[in-house]
Amino acid sequence: MTLPGSSGTFLATLAHELRNPLAPVRMAAELLEVVKDDTTRLEQVSNVITRQTANMTRLIDDLLDVSRITHGRIDLRKERLDLGSLIAQTVSPFRDECERAEITFTSELPRSPLVIDGDPVRIAQIIDNLLNNAHKFTEPGGSIHVSATEEDGQALIRVRDSGIGIERSHLEHIFEMFAQVGSPGRTTQGGLGIGLSLTRSLVELHGGAIEAKSDGRGKGSEFTVRLPLAPPGEPPHPPGVGRTAGDDREPVDTTDTASPLRSVLAVDDNRDALTAVATLLRYNGHDVETAESGAEALEKARIQQPDVIFLDVGMPEVDGYEVAHRIRRQPWGQTILLVAVTGWGQEKDKEEALNAGFDVHLTKPADPEEIHRILVDLERDR
Repeated sequence: MTLPGSSGTFLATLAHELRNPLAPVRMAAELLEVVKDDTTRLEQVSNVITRQTANMTRLIDDLLDVSRITHGRIDLRKERLDLGSLIAQTVSPFRDECERAEITFTSELPRSPLVIDGDPVRIAQIIDNLLNNAHKFTEPGGSIHVSATEEDGQALIRVRDSGIGIERSHLEHIFEMFAQVGSPGRTTQGGLGIGLSLTRSLVELHGGAIEAKSDGRGKGSEFTVRLPLAPPGEPPHPPGVGRTAGDDREPVDTTDTASPLRSVLAVDDNRDALTAVATLLRYNGHDVETAESGAEALEKARIQQPDVIFLDVGMPEVDGYEVAHRIRRQPWGQTILLVAVTGWGQEKDKEEALNAGFDVHLTKPADPEEIHRILVDLERDR
């Protein structure tokens, strides 16, 4: 069991964990030009970028959630849920991950509703954290099993794996912040040691409890989550799809298509980020102009008067907030849809963006589905 002894140690560990997904992303990016004429290879390389970007996003989201919990800033948005249906939805993409890693994945879910009152985003996060933990510590050829049952008026979620196991002396510390478990022949399996601590906090916010069991090294482990069942009454809501933490909007329907808009302006002082967003928008048929500074954005917005502006907030000299303020003061700027795109994603940052005149706040890395949703909604509102 190891704990970061100083802020310097923690930052070094964080840098290491970010470099892990960054390395394959960089390599894959270099290969895109090489394999552009090979459809199969191109898909493989693109999938690498997608998976590793998701890993980085998960790490950053976990860090932000730890901060929110520490300061008491997490608000649960509870609704009546069928736990079995939510688990089935959450584990669906996980099956593919196990197949790629040559790990056998099985599940055992109730046939009748197992109803709880909970935040669907946070309950899915609990399940996802436990599954990813099991995956990380299970070698190829191993197995992972998830089940949900009812016992003594509680809903039980069990995630069992055949992985490296946990020494009994470590079990009482496994949910502590920054706790890391050693494996045979290695000091740790990596990670910041925050996933299980975050999971316990989310479980306890729902009035539940979590425990870990293991017979020792090489004998696998089992995590059990206990959540109170909902009292009889309101039927469960269908589980949402594609939601992110804190997002209470309806899931995006990817069968919809956004008709090409008259004009879209993308603004970012990071040229690579700007190119990526502009390429995505042009690929979907939109008329896109770009700007690399706040001053350039104001000039192009004045001339083009676009339908929507995707605007980076953190720019030097004239930042995104000031750009939004100035646009909203113009008669032609009242009907433009302003979308803030920023690395700052806490509630106060969203409020600041809305106060500055933005209509929508997107946290980097922006999800292409979210961008698609914004454009579809804009067309529907016309």
